[in-house]
Amino acid sequence: MVAVDGEGADAADGAESAASDPAQTRHELIALSIVRLAMSGYRTGQLGCWESAFSATSEILGPVDGPAVFGRVIALVHAVRSERVGTFVFLPVACSELSPDERDLVGLLRAARGRTPVGLDGTAARFGGRETAPLIRLAARALGVLLDRLEWAGSIGPDDLDAVEAGPPPTRH
Repeated sequence: MVAVDGEGADAADGAESAASDPAQTRHELIALSIVRLAMSGYRTGQLGCWESAFSATSEILGPVDGPAVFGRVIALVHAVRSERVGTFVFLPVACSELSPDERDLVGLLRAARGRTPVGLDGTAARFGGRETAPLIRLAARALGVLLDRLEWAGSIGPDDLDAVEAGPPPTRH
């Protein structure tokens, strides 16, 4: 375990094996892997960690959803680094276990999901170690909404790009 650090590994291989909790969704595992790689990048100062996270996320979720998830996770990492009191302990990306802080992060993501997130304010505050944690709450909710959309509707895949390239549907006058 390392506080606000960890180790970059082959992100595509580790992105879906980042935890041992079978109740975690695929998208939660991907988000946790991005967090681990981003924190590793901050610790080591190496851009390669971020590049690995971006590439793996795009490879797994596709060229549309991958960058969107990456951006939302990075916003959450920034909020945690800005607002959390104390350190954030995390494990290497390929590790199948979770640190206590990572378990709390998964709990935060779960509180942020759903049409009406119940207890998100309190969960964000506890995770941040302060009375309120508005940046953590906002970033977690934004990521939670995106993860919900991906799980309910599915990722946008390569076949869907044809519709994007074709332009908008014709309108009736």
